Amino acid sequence: MADIGGHVRIPNRLFEAIISAGFTEAQLRVVLAILRLSAGWQRGSVCASYSDLAQLLGYRKPSGGFRDALKELVREGVITLLVEGGGANAAAYGLQRDYGKWGKYSQSEARLESIWGQRPENEDQLPLQILTLHPAST
Repeated sequence: MADIGGHVRIPNRLFEAIISAGFTEAQLRVVLAILRLSAGWQRGSVCASYSDLAQLLGYRKPSGGFRDALKELVREGVITLLVEGGGANAAAYGLQRDYGKWGKYSQSEARLESIWGQRPENEDQLPLQILTLHPAST
């Protein structure tokens, strides 16, 4: 088995909000990259140029689709632009952790509860069907 290495700590509700937001594929990739580059290093933000982010996401250059996705996420408040950059100059980006402030992608606690259910106190309170989806191997 390959060494998996580190991990990104993310609150479950924030992760559920990301999954439920209805992002395009490009937007989701940008959100996950910003999350990985910031929270993955226990930081609140990341400094990166368009070119660096595009390359990380597998784009040869910062294409229109990539730029449009990033600009839309910033405009709607999903990604916060902390320091302006542009082109090869790095900008500072962070993920807005209050998913109620994500503009048209905003998620309410009530909506997330209706999709994901109420957060249980412990695993004993999880619905049976969740526990039996992927039983632990013995």
